[in-house]
Amino acid sequence: FASHHHGDHYTPKIFSLGMDNVRYILATCIRLSAKRKAGLGIDDSCIYRLRAGVTQIIGEVTVTTVRSNDAGVAFVVKTAEGSFFHAGELNDWYWAEEAAEWVSYCNDMENQLRISHGRKEPYHVHYWQIGNETSYDKNGYSSDKAIEVTKRFAKAMKEADPSIHLIGWGDEGSGDDSWCRKMAQVEEIDTIAFHHHFDSGLENSPLTGTKYREDPETTWKHLMHAYRSLEAHIKKMRADCGDKRLVMTEGHYALPGRNRNEVLSTWGAGVSYARCLNVIMRNSDIIDIATMADFFGNVWQVNAILMTTQGEKIAYFQPVATVMSLFSHHQGEFAVDLQCEGDEKSLDVTATKTDDRIYLHLANTDRCNAVSCKLNVDGKEIRGVKMFGVAEDPMTEVTPVNPDVFAVREMETEGDTILVPPAAVAVVEILV
Repeated sequence: FASHHHGDHYTPKIFSLGMDNVRYILATCIRLSAKRKAGLGIDDSCIYRLRAGVTQIIGEVTVTTVRSNDAGVAFVVKTAEGSFFHAGELNDWYWAEEAAEWVSYCNDMENQLRISHGRKEPYHVHYWQIGNETSYDKNGYSSDKAIEVTKRFAKAMKEADPSIHLIGWGDEGSGDDSWCRKMAQVEEIDTIAFHHHFDSGLENSPLTGTKYREDPETTWKHLMHAYRSLEAHIKKMRADCGDKRLVMTEGHYALPGRNRNEVLSTWGAGVSYARCLNVIMRNSDIIDIATMADFFGNVWQVNAILMTTQGEKIAYFQPVATVMSLFSHHQGEFAVDLQCEGDEKSLDVTATKTDDRIYLHLANTDRCNAVSCKLNVDGKEIRGVKMFGVAEDPMTEVTPVNPDVFAVREMETEGDTILVPPAAVAVVEILV
Protein backbone atom coordinates (compact mmCIF):
# COMPACT_ATOMS: atom_id res chain seq x y z
CA PHE A 1 0.00 0.00 0.00
CA ALA A 2 1.26 3.48 -0.92
CA SER A 3 -1.04 6.30 0.15
CA HIS A 4 0.60 9.13 -1.83
CA HIS A 5 3.66 10.12 -3.82
CA HIS A 6 5.81 11.73 -1.12
CA GLY A 7 9.19 10.08 -0.73
CA ASP A 8 8.58 9.04 2.88
CA HIS A 9 5.50 7.04 1.80
CA TYR A 10 6.42 5.73 -1.65
CA THR A 11 9.47 4.62 -3.61
CA PRO A 12 9.69 2.69 -6.90
CA LYS A 13 11.98 0.26 -5.06
CA ILE A 14 8.87 -1.58 -3.84
CA PHE A 15 8.59 -3.10 -7.32
CA SER A 16 11.97 -4.84 -6.98
CA LEU A 17 11.49 -6.56 -3.61
CA GLY A 18 11.49 -9.96 -5.31
CA MET A 19 8.28 -11.27 -3.75
CA ASP A 20 5.78 -13.53 -5.54
CA ASN A 21 2.08 -12.89 -6.03
CA VAL A 22 2.30 -9.23 -5.01
CA ARG A 23 -0.45 -6.66 -5.54
CA TYR A 24 0.37 -2.96 -5.38
CA ILE A 25 -2.43 -0.67 -4.16
CA LEU A 26 -1.48 2.92 -4.98
CA ALA A 27 -3.11 6.32 -4.74
CA THR A 28 -3.82 7.88 -8.14
CA CYS A 29 -1.35 10.72 -7.42
CA ILE A 30 1.43 8.15 -7.92
CA ARG A 31 2.08 8.37 -11.64
CA LEU A 32 3.29 5.35 -13.61
CA SER A 33 3.64 5.81 -17.35
CA ALA A 34 3.77 2.82 -19.68
CA LYS A 35 7.48 3.50 -20.22
CA ARG A 36 8.10 3.61 -16.47
CA LYS A 37 6.23 0.37 -15.86
CA ALA A 38 8.18 -1.36 -18.63
CA GLY A 39 11.42 -0.17 -17.07
CA LEU A 40 10.36 -1.49 -13.67
CA GLY A 41 9.28 -4.80 -15.14
CA ILE A 42 5.65 -4.58 -13.97
CA ASP A 43 2.30 -4.60 -15.73
CA ASP A 44 -1.23 -3.49 -14.96
CA SER A 45 -2.33 -6.95 -13.74
CA CYS A 46 -0.66 -6.40 -10.35
CA ILE A 47 -1.35 -2.66 -9.87
CA TYR A 48 -4.48 -1.03 -8.49
CA ARG A 49 -4.55 2.77 -8.56
CA LEU A 50 -7.40 4.04 -6.39
CA ARG A 51 -8.82 7.51 -5.87
CA ALA A 52 -10.56 8.52 -2.65
CA GLY A 53 -14.04 7.19 -1.92
CA VAL A 54 -13.96 3.89 -3.82
CA THR A 55 -14.12 0.21 -2.85
CA GLN A 56 -12.04 -2.39 -4.68
CA ILE A 57 -12.28 -6.15 -4.18
CA ILE A 58 -8.91 -7.84 -4.70
CA GLY A 59 -9.25 -11.59 -4.32
CA GLU A 60 -10.58 -12.12 -0.80
CA VAL A 61 -9.54 -8.63 0.35
CA THR A 62 -11.79 -5.56 0.25
CA VAL A 63 -10.05 -2.19 0.12
CA THR A 64 -11.97 1.06 0.68
CA THR A 65 -10.23 4.41 0.30
CA VAL A 66 -11.03 7.57 2.22
CA ARG A 67 -9.83 11.07 1.52
CA SER A 68 -6.76 12.28 3.40
CA ASN A 69 -6.72 15.72 5.00
CA ASP A 70 -3.14 16.12 3.79
CA ALA A 71 -2.06 14.14 0.71
CA GLY A 72 -3.39 11.12 -1.17
CA VAL A 73 -5.72 8.62 0.48
CA ALA A 74 -6.08 6.35 3.50
CA PHE A 75 -7.04 2.67 3.28
CA VAL A 76 -9.63 0.59 5.16
CA VAL A 77 -8.70 -3.05 4.51
CA LYS A 78 -10.99 -5.98 5.32
CA THR A 79 -9.76 -9.60 5.22
CA ALA A 80 -11.13 -12.92 6.48
CA GLU A 81 -8.79 -12.67 9.46
CA GLY A 82 -9.71 -9.11 10.40
CA SER A 83 -9.58 -5.47 9.35
CA PHE A 84 -6.99 -2.72 9.58
CA PHE A 85 -6.73 0.99 8.83
CA HIS A 86 -3.73 2.43 6.97
CA ALA A 87 -3.86 6.16 7.70
CA GLY A 88 -1.23 7.27 5.21
CA GLU A 89 -0.93 11.04 5.61
CA LEU A 90 -4.31 11.26 7.37
CA ASN A 91 -3.70 13.05 10.63
CA ASP A 92 -5.09 15.24 13.37
CA TRP A 93 -1.72 16.69 14.42
CA TYR A 94 -2.62 16.82 18.06
CA TRP A 95 0.87 16.38 19.46
CA ALA A 96 1.77 19.81 20.81
CA GLU A 97 4.30 18.14 23.09
CA GLU A 98 6.18 16.80 20.06
CA ALA A 99 6.33 20.31 18.58
CA ALA A 100 7.77 21.56 21.88
CA GLU A 101 10.34 18.76 21.76
CA TRP A 102 11.42 19.91 18.29
CA VAL A 103 11.89 23.46 19.61
CA SER A 104 13.98 22.10 22.45
CA TYR A 105 16.01 19.90 20.11
CA CYS A 106 16.85 22.89 17.90
CA ASN A 107 17.36 25.60 20.52
CA ASP A 108 18.06 24.19 24.00
CA MET A 109 21.77 24.26 24.87
CA GLU A 110 21.35 21.16 27.04
CA ASN A 111 19.13 19.02 24.77
CA GLN A 112 20.55 15.54 25.28
CA LEU A 113 19.00 13.98 22.17
CA ARG A 114 20.67 16.49 19.85
CA ILE A 115 23.95 16.14 21.72
CA SER A 116 23.74 12.35 21.39
CA HIS A 117 23.40 12.86 17.63
CA GLY A 118 26.79 14.57 17.59
CA ARG A 119 25.58 18.18 17.52
CA LYS A 120 26.57 20.10 20.66
CA GLU A 121 25.68 23.62 19.50
CA PRO A 122 21.96 24.48 19.08
CA TYR A 123 20.58 25.26 15.62
CA HIS A 124 19.00 28.51 16.88
CA VAL A 125 15.79 28.20 14.82
CA HIS A 126 13.91 31.41 15.57
CA TYR A 127 10.90 31.29 13.22
CA TRP A 128 8.27 28.51 13.47
CA GLN A 129 4.96 28.30 11.63
CA ILE A 130 1.93 26.44 12.99
CA GLY A 131 -0.38 25.29 10.19
CA ASN A 132 0.00 25.72 6.44
CA GLU A 133 -2.83 26.21 3.92
CA THR A 134 -5.07 24.82 6.66
CA SER A 135 -8.01 26.91 5.47
CA TYR A 136 -7.93 25.66 1.87
CA ASP A 137 -9.51 22.23 2.48
CA LYS A 138 -13.27 22.35 2.97
CA ASN A 139 -13.08 18.89 4.55
CA GLY A 140 -10.25 19.87 6.91
CA TYR A 141 -10.12 22.06 9.98
CA SER A 142 -12.68 24.78 10.60
CA SER A 143 -11.27 28.16 11.62
CA ASP A 144 -12.39 27.59 15.21
CA LYS A 145 -10.70 24.17 15.35
CA ALA A 146 -7.52 25.62 13.86
CA ILE A 147 -7.46 28.39 16.47
CA GLU A 148 -7.87 25.86 19.29
CA VAL A 149 -5.01 23.69 17.99
CA THR A 150 -2.80 26.70 17.27
CA LYS A 151 -3.21 27.99 20.82
CA ARG A 152 -2.27 24.62 22.28
CA PHE A 153 0.78 24.23 20.07
CA ALA A 154 1.88 27.83 20.62
CA LYS A 155 1.66 27.53 24.39
CA ALA A 156 3.77 24.35 24.45
CA MET A 157 6.35 25.71 22.01
CA LYS A 158 6.75 29.03 23.84
CA GLU A 159 7.26 27.15 27.10
CA ALA A 160 10.14 25.29 25.43
CA ASP A 161 11.68 28.56 24.22
CA PRO A 162 9.97 31.89 25.01
CA SER A 163 12.22 33.72 22.52
CA ILE A 164 10.91 32.02 19.35
CA HIS A 165 8.80 33.86 16.81
CA LEU A 166 5.55 32.00 16.06
CA ILE A 167 3.63 32.34 12.80
CA GLY A 168 -0.03 31.30 12.64
CA TRP A 169 -1.96 30.44 9.48
CA GLY A 170 -4.59 33.08 8.73
CA ASP A 171 -5.48 33.08 5.02
CA GLU A 172 -9.15 32.81 4.13
CA GLY A 173 -10.51 29.80 2.29
CA SER A 174 -13.41 27.43 1.69
CA GLY A 175 -15.99 30.16 2.15
CA ASP A 176 -14.72 31.28 5.58
CA ASP A 177 -13.07 34.71 5.68
CA SER A 178 -12.71 34.84 9.48
CA TRP A 179 -9.34 33.04 9.75
CA CYS A 180 -7.16 36.15 9.92
CA ARG A 181 -9.44 38.01 12.34
CA LYS A 182 -9.53 35.01 14.68
CA MET A 183 -5.80 34.32 14.46
CA ALA A 184 -5.13 37.98 15.30
CA GLN A 185 -6.65 37.27 18.73
CA VAL A 186 -4.18 34.49 19.60
CA GLU A 187 -1.80 36.11 22.07
CA GLU A 188 1.09 33.67 21.56
CA ILE A 189 1.17 34.21 17.78
CA ASP A 190 3.52 36.95 16.57
CA THR A 191 2.70 37.14 12.85
CA ILE A 192 0.05 35.76 10.49
CA ALA A 193 0.86 33.79 7.34
CA PHE A 194 -0.94 33.80 4.01
CA HIS A 195 -0.23 32.59 0.47
CA HIS A 196 -1.02 34.30 -2.81
CA HIS A 197 -1.60 32.25 -5.96
CA PHE A 198 -2.81 34.20 -8.93
CA ASP A 199 -3.37 34.56 -12.66
CA SER A 200 -3.74 37.69 -14.77
CA GLY A 201 -7.12 38.59 -13.30
CA LEU A 202 -8.50 39.30 -16.76
CA GLU A 203 -10.93 37.29 -18.87
CA ASN A 204 -9.79 35.27 -21.92
CA SER A 205 -6.28 34.89 -20.56
CA PRO A 206 -3.62 33.68 -23.01
CA LEU A 207 -1.50 32.43 -20.08
CA THR A 208 -2.30 28.80 -20.83
CA GLY A 209 -0.52 26.15 -22.89
CA THR A 210 1.42 27.89 -25.67
CA LYS A 211 -1.31 30.42 -26.41
CA TYR A 212 0.80 33.17 -24.86
CA ARG A 213 3.14 32.97 -27.88
CA GLU A 214 0.42 33.89 -30.39
CA ASP A 215 -0.14 37.54 -29.46
CA PRO A 216 2.73 39.18 -27.53
CA GLU A 217 0.80 42.41 -26.94
CA THR A 218 -2.17 40.62 -25.32
CA THR A 219 0.17 38.45 -23.26
CA TRP A 220 1.96 41.58 -22.04
CA LYS A 221 -1.33 43.20 -21.08
CA HIS A 222 -2.29 40.20 -18.94
CA LEU A 223 1.13 39.95 -17.31
CA MET A 224 1.11 43.65 -16.42
CA HIS A 225 -2.34 43.34 -14.80
CA ALA A 226 -1.55 40.41 -12.49
CA TYR A 227 -0.13 42.46 -9.59
CA ARG A 228 -3.55 43.90 -8.81
CA SER A 229 -4.85 40.74 -7.15
CA LEU A 230 -1.88 40.85 -4.76
CA GLU A 231 -2.73 44.46 -3.89
CA ALA A 232 -6.31 43.43 -3.09
CA HIS A 233 -5.23 40.38 -1.07
CA ILE A 234 -2.81 42.35 1.09
CA LYS A 235 -5.42 45.05 1.62
CA LYS A 236 -7.86 42.42 2.97
CA MET A 237 -5.22 40.81 5.21
CA ARG A 238 -4.16 44.24 6.49
CA ALA A 239 -7.74 45.06 7.44
CA ASP A 240 -8.17 41.80 9.37
CA CYS A 241 -4.82 41.26 11.13
CA GLY A 242 -5.32 43.69 14.03
CA ASP A 243 -2.00 44.52 15.66
CA LYS A 244 -0.26 41.49 14.16
CA ARG A 245 2.20 41.69 11.29
CA LEU A 246 2.05 39.57 8.13
CA VAL A 247 4.23 37.06 6.31
CA MET A 248 3.58 35.77 2.79
CA THR A 249 5.29 32.38 2.96
CA GLU A 250 4.35 31.42 -0.60
CA GLY A 251 3.44 33.49 -3.62
CA HIS A 252 3.47 32.76 -7.33
CA TYR A 253 1.40 32.45 -10.49
CA ALA A 254 -1.05 29.54 -10.58
CA LEU A 255 -1.71 28.72 -14.23
CA PRO A 256 -3.30 25.74 -16.00
CA GLY A 257 -0.98 22.77 -16.28
CA ARG A 258 -0.02 22.30 -12.62
CA ASN A 259 2.42 25.21 -12.58
CA ARG A 260 4.18 24.03 -15.72
CA ASN A 261 3.26 26.89 -18.03
CA GLU A 262 6.38 28.07 -19.84
CA VAL A 263 5.18 31.66 -20.02
CA LEU A 264 6.86 31.87 -16.59
CA SER A 265 10.21 31.39 -18.34
CA THR A 266 9.67 34.57 -20.37
CA TRP A 267 11.12 37.93 -19.50
CA GLY A 268 7.56 39.32 -19.52
CA ALA A 269 6.92 37.20 -16.43
CA GLY A 270 10.02 38.71 -14.85
CA VAL A 271 8.60 42.22 -15.30
CA SER A 272 5.26 41.04 -13.94
CA TYR A 273 6.92 39.63 -10.85
CA ALA A 274 8.86 42.89 -10.40
CA ARG A 275 5.52 44.70 -10.15
CA CYS A 276 4.40 42.20 -7.48
CA LEU A 277 7.62 42.73 -5.52
CA ASN A 278 7.02 46.47 -5.61
CA VAL A 279 3.55 45.88 -4.17
CA ILE A 280 5.19 43.97 -1.33
CA MET A 281 7.72 46.78 -0.81
CA ARG A 282 4.90 49.33 -0.57
CA ASN A 283 3.38 47.21 2.20
CA SER A 284 6.62 46.48 4.02
CA ASP A 285 5.38 48.50 6.98
CA ILE A 286 3.32 45.40 7.84
CA ILE A 287 4.87 42.51 5.83
CA ASP A 288 8.00 41.00 7.36
CA ILE A 289 8.63 38.03 5.05
CA ALA A 290 7.58 37.49 1.44
CA THR A 291 8.50 35.45 -1.61
CA MET A 292 7.25 35.28 -5.18
CA ALA A 293 8.51 31.77 -6.00
CA ASP A 294 8.78 28.21 -4.78
CA PHE A 295 12.25 26.78 -4.32
CA PHE A 296 13.96 24.62 -6.94
CA GLY A 297 13.05 21.64 -9.08
CA ASN A 298 12.96 20.31 -12.62
CA VAL A 299 9.29 20.62 -13.59
CA TRP A 300 7.36 23.43 -11.92
CA GLN A 301 7.87 26.76 -13.66
CA VAL A 302 6.99 28.60 -10.42
CA ASN A 303 10.31 27.53 -8.89
CA ALA A 304 13.03 30.14 -8.42
CA ILE A 305 15.65 27.74 -9.77
CA LEU A 306 15.26 25.02 -12.39
CA MET A 307 17.65 22.09 -12.73
CA THR A 308 18.26 19.77 -15.65
CA THR A 309 18.12 16.01 -15.11
CA GLN A 310 19.75 14.71 -18.28
CA GLY A 311 23.00 15.40 -20.08
CA GLU A 312 25.14 18.12 -18.53
CA LYS A 313 23.60 18.93 -15.14
CA ILE A 314 23.04 22.65 -14.75
CA ALA A 315 20.88 24.91 -12.61
CA TYR A 316 19.62 28.30 -13.69
CA PHE A 317 17.47 31.18 -12.47
CA GLN A 318 13.91 31.60 -13.62
CA PRO A 319 13.05 35.28 -14.34
CA VAL A 320 11.41 35.62 -10.92
CA ALA A 321 14.66 34.58 -9.21
CA THR A 322 16.66 37.05 -11.30
CA VAL A 323 14.39 39.89 -10.21
CA MET A 324 14.25 38.84 -6.55
CA SER A 325 18.04 38.59 -6.43
CA LEU A 326 18.49 41.96 -8.16
CA PHE A 327 16.09 43.77 -5.83
CA SER A 328 17.36 42.13 -2.64
CA HIS A 329 20.99 43.04 -3.38
CA HIS A 330 20.15 46.74 -3.85
CA GLN A 331 17.76 47.69 -1.07
CA GLY A 332 17.70 50.24 1.74
CA GLU A 333 16.40 50.14 5.30
CA PHE A 334 13.78 52.88 5.13
CA ALA A 335 11.01 53.72 2.66
CA VAL A 336 11.22 56.94 0.67
CA ASP A 337 8.33 58.84 -0.95
CA LEU A 338 8.64 59.44 -4.67
CA GLN A 339 6.72 60.96 -7.57
CA CYS A 340 6.80 60.21 -11.30
CA GLU A 341 5.78 62.74 -13.93
CA GLY A 342 4.98 62.64 -17.65
CA ASP A 343 6.27 59.57 -19.48
CA GLU A 344 7.78 58.38 -16.20
CA LYS A 345 4.28 57.20 -15.20
CA SER A 346 4.86 54.03 -17.20
CA LEU A 347 7.51 53.17 -14.60
CA ASP A 348 6.47 51.08 -11.61
CA VAL A 349 8.89 52.36 -8.94
CA THR A 350 9.60 52.03 -5.22
CA ALA A 351 12.37 53.75 -3.26
CA THR A 352 14.32 52.97 -0.09
CA LYS A 353 17.26 54.60 1.69
CA THR A 354 20.21 53.71 3.91
CA ASP A 355 22.56 56.48 5.06
CA ASP A 356 23.57 58.49 1.96
CA ARG A 357 22.28 55.99 -0.64
CA ILE A 358 18.82 55.86 -2.20
CA TYR A 359 17.75 52.71 -4.05
CA LEU A 360 15.08 52.66 -6.76
CA HIS A 361 13.39 49.44 -7.92
CA LEU A 362 11.98 50.01 -11.41
CA ALA A 363 9.86 48.09 -13.90
CA ASN A 364 9.15 49.67 -17.28
CA THR A 365 5.59 48.62 -18.08
CA ASP A 366 5.93 49.88 -21.66
CA ARG A 367 7.09 46.94 -23.78
CA CYS A 368 8.01 49.06 -26.81
CA ASN A 369 9.40 52.37 -25.57
CA ALA A 370 12.28 53.44 -23.37
CA VAL A 371 11.59 56.01 -20.66
CA SER A 372 13.94 58.90 -19.90
CA CYS A 373 13.90 59.89 -16.26
CA LYS A 374 15.57 62.91 -14.64
CA LEU A 375 16.30 62.23 -10.99
CA ASN A 376 15.76 64.84 -8.30
CA VAL A 377 16.18 64.41 -4.54
CA ASP A 378 14.57 67.19 -2.50
CA GLY A 379 17.15 69.21 -0.61
CA LYS A 380 20.06 66.99 -1.67
CA GLU A 381 22.80 67.14 -4.28
CA ILE A 382 23.12 63.97 -6.37
CA ARG A 383 26.79 62.96 -6.24
CA GLY A 384 26.57 59.73 -8.23
CA VAL A 385 24.19 57.39 -10.05
CA LYS A 386 24.54 53.73 -11.02
CA MET A 387 21.95 51.49 -12.67
CA PHE A 388 21.87 47.69 -12.96
CA GLY A 389 19.23 45.55 -14.60
CA VAL A 390 17.86 43.35 -17.36
CA ALA A 391 16.27 44.54 -20.60
CA GLU A 392 15.08 41.82 -22.98
CA ASP A 393 12.25 41.21 -25.39
CA PRO A 394 9.32 40.14 -23.14
CA MET A 395 8.87 36.96 -25.21
CA THR A 396 12.47 35.78 -24.73
CA GLU A 397 12.55 32.56 -22.72
CA VAL A 398 15.29 31.19 -20.49
CA THR A 399 16.12 27.50 -21.08
CA PRO A 400 19.05 25.16 -20.38
CA VAL A 401 20.41 26.25 -23.78
CA ASN A 402 20.63 29.94 -22.78
CA PRO A 403 20.76 29.91 -18.94
CA ASP A 404 22.43 33.34 -18.73
CA VAL A 405 20.11 35.19 -21.12
CA PHE A 406 18.75 37.30 -18.23
CA ALA A 407 22.11 38.09 -16.63
CA VAL A 408 22.10 41.40 -14.76
CA ARG A 409 24.30 44.07 -16.36
CA GLU A 410 25.30 47.60 -15.48
CA MET A 411 23.37 50.12 -17.58
CA GLU A 412 24.59 53.48 -18.80
CA THR A 413 23.57 56.68 -17.00
CA GLU A 414 24.27 60.32 -17.84
CA GLY A 415 24.60 62.59 -14.84
CA ASP A 416 21.27 62.66 -13.02
CA THR A 417 19.37 61.25 -16.04
CA ILE A 418 18.66 57.60 -16.67
CA LEU A 419 17.16 55.89 -19.71
CA VAL A 420 15.11 52.82 -18.79
CA PRO A 421 14.85 50.46 -21.80
CA PRO A 422 11.52 48.94 -22.89
CA ALA A 423 10.28 46.13 -20.62
CA ALA A 424 13.31 46.57 -18.36
CA VAL A 425 13.65 45.74 -14.69
CA ALA A 426 16.37 47.77 -13.01
CA VAL A 427 17.74 49.10 -9.76
CA VAL A 428 19.22 52.57 -9.44
CA GLU A 429 21.67 53.53 -6.71
CA ILE A 430 21.75 57.26 -6.01
CA LEU A 431 24.55 58.69 -3.87
CA VAL A 432 23.53 61.94 -2.13
